Amino acid sequence: MNLKTQAAELTRRKILDTCIQILGTEGFTALTVGKLSKQAGISKGALYHHFASLHEVLLAVLTDLIETYGAHQELQGCETLAAFFQSTGDNLFNLLENHPTIARAMQAFMSQAVFDNQAQAPILALWQDNLERYQVIVAQLAPAIPQATLTEVIYMMDTFICGTLGQWFVCNNDQMLRASWQRFSSMMIVSLNSAKTIPGNE
Repeated sequence: MNLKTQAAELTRRKILDTCIQILGTEGFTALTVGKLSKQAGISKGALYHHFASLHEVLLAVLTDLIETYGAHQELQGCETLAAFFQSTGDNLFNLLENHPTIARAMQAFMSQAVFDNQAQAPILALWQDNLERYQVIVAQLAPAIPQATLTEVIYMMDTFICGTLGQWFVCNNDQMLRASWQRFSSMMIVSLNSAKTIPGNE
């Protein structure tokens, strides 16, 4: 990578990080091209050199958040369903405790999608991709589980995670949320194990 390309990558990264910072501390309503460029320490022209629009910046940020903080990468080494749910919970609460601005930015995207039709399609597409990665991992751990049951459990897990993201900053009761995750995990493991196909009865 030559110096020019490296400088461009650093500027692009600065724009994304600044956007995340604004979303995670002030929300969508505070995000403007002027504010983003000023806090990133670049001109508006430089911002538009790297991104065609503010919407394009947001798409890049959303993709970056899911790719970087989605738990699927760390879950590849899990060998049991219990380990899968334990690692998922560990990743979730590590994000909430140690990267609250990132977590708030994720929550900002989900909240914005309720009101912004333009935001829904890319969020749903990336969300679906993330869920499919989870399904692949769980299917490898428990191949005897019917696909329909697997899909239902993954969607329930994702719904629980989304709810926890919101409650974390409102309820201020991490012990309750951690205990709820443990109970939820136990129920999901029982549900998955009970759904395993019995050989000869497919």
